[in-house]
Amino acid sequence: MTQRLAGTGFNFQFFEAVDGHSFDAHNTPEYDGKRRRQYFGRDLTAGEIGCLLSHRALYKKMLEENIERALILEDDTILTDDFPQTVAEILASDLDWDIFRFLKWQ
Repeated sequence: MTQRLAGTGFNFQFFEAVDGHSFDAHNTPEYDGKRRRQYFGRDLTAGEIGCLLSHRALYKKMLEENIERALILEDDTILTDDFPQTVAEILASDLDWDIFRFLKWQ
């Protein structure tokens, strides 16, 4: 990730993620497996629960440290050449947004 971010012009820091395989993720109080299965037909994997808890921890950090904006990337993110320009355009736009989600469509 350091190499991928080096040429973007973004200031970055790393955050230790929650490893959903290091505890009984399906029995954590934050996870409602019955509800998840009812609405989505399957449980989250332990890795997905770890990702969810990691993102929640980052949102908490943003609140505690009064961080107005953050770009949260997974460690396997692949950045396109135009990604910095895309982010700049979003920040410069008049759009009223809370979260942008970047996905690769197959």
